[in-house]
Amino acid sequence: MRRALAIVYDAIDARVTAIAARGWPCRRGCDACCKSLAEAPRITRAEWDVLREGIDAREDRDEVLARLRALPREGRVACPLLDDARGECTVYAHRPAACRAYGFYAARDGGRHCAIVERAADDAVVWGNHDALDRSLVAISGEARSIVDWARG
Repeated sequence: MRRALAIVYDAIDARVTAIAARGWPCRRGCDACCKSLAEAPRITRAEWDVLREGIDAREDRDEVLARLRALPREGRVACPLLDDARGECTVYAHRPAACRAYGFYAARDGGRHCAIVERAADDAVVWGNHDALDRSLVAISGEARSIVDWARG
């Protein structure tokens, strides 16, 4: 399961690298999307296992888990894993696919990006298929659940 997830993450990283080379606005330090998520991310068991490793390595692990558990399941949220001062994810290497792909993938129900990305996009961008990405993740480790539910156990 872990190896299959790493393959998916590597594919996302390859697409991100190719698009980012065009001067794309999504990069470390740009936290606009993290400050205004449409809802708490939905992730699979395998993704939670990786994310949990990153959380468990933090000195403030219990505080982080408490912030995750306190998130509403629906409605706009700010990511509790964001370091507001630096504009970076505190568990960057362990972040789930939804975070890795945001700004670089589109879905049938619309873009998975912010207005900053919309202004930067042109016809030469080859968006990733977020629906296919979600299907791959579910095939690896089952249905995705809210990060809130994973944190609550």
